[in-house]
Amino acid sequence: MLIFQDEALESYLHRVLKMKTDRMKKWMIIFCAAILMTCSHNTSAQSTTSSFDLYAYLGYPVLITSGTPTFAMNGGIGVGKVSTKRFSLEGQVYGAYFNFNRQSGVAQDGGYVGLVTLNGGGRYYWNAKTSNHPVYTNLMLGGGLWLSQEYNADDILMKNNALLVGLSSGTYVAINQKIITGMAVNAFAADGLGNFILSGIIGFQF
Repeated sequence: MLIFQDEALESYLHRVLKMKTDRMKKWMIIFCAAILMTCSHNTSAQSTTSSFDLYAYLGYPVLITSGTPTFAMNGGIGVGKVSTKRFSLEGQVYGAYFNFNRQSGVAQDGGYVGLVTLNGGGRYYWNAKTSNHPVYTNLMLGGGLWLSQEYNADDILMKNNALLVGLSSGTYVAINQKIITGMAVNAFAADGLGNFILSGIIGFQF
C-alpha cells in the first residue's frame, strides 16, 4: 500500500512539474516574440540619427555549474547610445530559462531555473562604429530575480526564488550593421551561490 502511495505521489509530482515546465516554456517563447515584435514596431519610430542602436537577440545558454539541461533558451532587448567614436553606453533587459530532468544536473535535480535581469554599462568598439562590420565588447552590471524549482533530498519539489546581482560581458560583430552574433558570459550570485552562463547569440540591430 505504501509503495503504491509513493508511486502515485511521484507520478503526481512529475505531472505537476511537466505542466509548470510547459507553461514556463510558453511564457519564455511569448516573451521572446514580444521582444522581437516590440523592436520591429519601434523601428519606424527610431531617430534618423545613428547615435542610438536598438537591438534584440536570442541565444543558446549553458548553465556551467548546474549540469546539462533538456531545454535552454535566453534572450534580451537593449539599447546603445554612442558617446565617442569608440565608446557607447548600453542598457539591456535579459532573460534565461533552463529545464532539467531528474538527476541530469550537477547541482540541479530536475525542475527548472529561470532568471530576469536589468543591466547597464558600456561597450568598446575595436574598429570604427560606422564600419560595415563593427566589432565590440561590452561590460554591464545588473540585478534581477532568480527563479528555480528542484527536488530535495526527501524527493519533494521545492521552489527557491531570490534576488540576484550579476556581471555580463561579451564580444560581438554586427554584420552589415544589422545581424549581431557573438559569445557572452554572465556571472551572477543569488541566495549566496554563484553561477555562470556561457552562450552563443544571434540577433538583429534596428
